[in-house]
Amino acid sequence: MSQQAVDEAEPDRNGIRRRPAGWALGLPVLGLIWLVAGLTLAPSIEQEIRRATLQLGAGPGGVLHRYRAHAEVEGRDVVVLADLGLAEDARLAAEAAIRAIPGVRRVRTEVAVPVAMAPFTLTVRRDGAGISLVGGVGSPDDRVALVERAGTLVPPERVHDRLRLGTGAPPGFDAAARFLLSALASAESGEAVLADRTVRVRATTADSSRYEAVRAALRNPPPGFEVVLAEIEPPTVPVFTWSASREADGWLLSGHVPSEAQRTRLAERLAALGGARVRDEMRTAKGLAPAIAFDSVADAALAALAELQTGRADLTGPAFRFTGEGVDKGALPRIEASLRQALPRAVEVAALSVSAVAPSPFRSLARRSDGRLTLTGFVPSEAERRAAAAAMPSRYPGEILVDRRVVADGAPAGFAEAQGLALDGLAVLSEGEAAIRDREIRLSGRALYSQLAARLREQLPKSVPAGWSVSVELDPVQPEGALDAVACGDVLGDAARREPLRFQPGKPDPAPDSQAVLERHADIVRRCGAVGIAVTHRAAPPADQALAEARAAALVRLPGARRHGPARAGRHGPVRAGAGAGRLRHQPMRTRS
Repeated sequence: MSQQAVDEAEPDRNGIRRRPAGWALGLPVLGLIWLVAGLTLAPSIEQEIRRATLQLGAGPGGVLHRYRAHAEVEGRDVVVLADLGLAEDARLAAEAAIRAIPGVRRVRTEVAVPVAMAPFTLTVRRDGAGISLVGGVGSPDDRVALVERAGTLVPPERVHDRLRLGTGAPPGFDAAARFLLSALASAESGEAVLADRTVRVRATTADSSRYEAVRAALRNPPPGFEVVLAEIEPPTVPVFTWSASREADGWLLSGHVPSEAQRTRLAERLAALGGARVRDEMRTAKGLAPAIAFDSVADAALAALAELQTGRADLTGPAFRFTGEGVDKGALPRIEASLRQALPRAVEVAALSVSAVAPSPFRSLARRSDGRLTLTGFVPSEAERRAAAAAMPSRYPGEILVDRRVVADGAPAGFAEAQGLALDGLAVLSEGEAAIRDREIRLSGRALYSQLAARLREQLPKSVPAGWSVSVELDPVQPEGALDAVACGDVLGDAARREPLRFQPGKPDPAPDSQAVLERHADIVRRCGAVGIAVTHRAAPPADQALAEARAAALVRLPGARRHGPARAGRHGPVRAGAGAGRLRHQPMRTRS
């Protein structure tokens, strides 16, 4: 068959010659081209129309700006939004200027009538597409200013104006409207709503610096307006970190914290642990796995650090590291065990090291007041602590001992002897302190009389170990209403008759339940001032003479007793059988200087 025969179709039975319909095969391709053109060209046409209408509304020379109107682009259609009172010639001029924009299909004008709004609301929404303004404005000028300001935060063509003129705007509305835009200036997305004089803001941020910027913007609303809600979602970090350091001058917190509420909780926790200075360098962020309970980790770390001199706790994702140094040797194993027990199971303890360090200076303080002896500071060993505690009842009969010392290294040579001398000196004071700082002893307080203070100043420096020094700062006590010698004897005699002092059977030591009686008698002695007092014990047969003398001497040796008064044993009557009782007869003597 020839090529011509192939190209030409044979006539049908009616004699009509027809060509093949091969052109119809190209219709699907043409439709696809139209579809692609519609998807690619339509948005670009809309953007060009939007840019052109913005130029008509921008600046005093723009026709829309001149007539206080603005345009909203909907595809290739444009709606001219004008306020009530727009003249007909102005409307026609605005529509004509828009129709002249290439690509515009239809133009229509909508005139906004002011409406009464209660409450008067304005909403600013921000997302990836731009900023939408919805609600009321108090005047056309407010609308123009608000739209122009929104156009400084996003490309002007991405500002969507849905505002209406309304009545009832609160005073200062223009400042409040600007505040809404400022609140979202650093946000990735969010919504800020003004309702009369209250502001509510919800926003998300891309990073920590923008998060802090949004929070900072919300701290200063215009006068008369109040931010009643601020939900700012922090950014998510790829690796959540947190660190707490115990330093010589206070605390340092850094890394991240999951929320502002947890930041506040940490501040309260540190305040409860002590009033040291706190530096907060944390940034709020998400990204910590829920199984790693942040509050539990932080509480455990801070509690352990509070018992140490210095230390640091680090959380990096699930990994936890802790190092520290403390002076209380006995507490270090307990601190380590408590920390491991308190951490959540999801936390991986990568490193945990707690070591002892010698304190500098090595301090010890004994404070005596109101029948209580309180010991604080350091002690070289538990054995020395127990030895000192065992000697307290004889040094301070009837007083309550509160021992808060901790075992630590670094005690200077001669510490035990020096502390014993300091406690002996404190025992003869009515109240005061005995402080040790390395190789220095400082005794301060109130002495019962000036001769005692003078004796302590003279004798203590001679008794301390080699290389030690002593300072004595004492005030003599002369109680108000001091008794003369005659009155002192009468009062003491009456007290002895009413409350006889009892001793342990066959022993020179006062009975344990006599401490209160001793204290009351001692109070009378303190009021007697510079008066000599004779202590007499009654004994019947000669065989009891030695016991009587021992009991009288025991009273003279009690802390605070005047050593220059005689202790005599008299044969004035029998000792009460079976009770170990004795009765003191106090005889006034000449006043001695």
